[in-house]
Amino acid sequence: MSNDREFLIRVKADIKDATDDLKKMAGEIKSSAKNSKSASANIDKMGRSIGFLRNAAAAYFSVQGARKLLREADAYNVLQQRIKTATKNTGDYADVSRRLYDISQQNGTALGTSVSLFQSLARSAPELKATNDEMLTLT
Repeated sequence: MSNDREFLIRVKADIKDATDDLKKMAGEIKSSAKNSKSASANIDKMGRSIGFLRNAAAAYFSVQGARKLLREADAYNVLQQRIKTATKNTGDYADVSRRLYDISQQNGTALGTSVSLFQSLARSAPELKATNDEMLTLT
């Protein structure tokens, strides 16, 4: 009987140790769950921050693109005004503008370069008695 008693005491002690271990594991699981929820919340916050940054970058590049487009349109308008000034006496602005564009495309030069050359030639045209066709040929 004493062996049975010792056996029961050992079993009770083992059960108590197992119960304590289970309580400890349950506490660790709760702690892990809490940490997991916290990490999940942080990941959600990071995702929202990345989304905000993505939207901010898209807005920035859209504004930059619009600014560049406006600068290009302004530069083109300046070139057209220079052609109008150079063809004021001859009245063939539309034809000269189209031909200068075609010349630039054929030669692979910037339109601004062709317009500058034509404008320089146009200033000397009255003295040289040159026509727009002749100046365009030189351009």
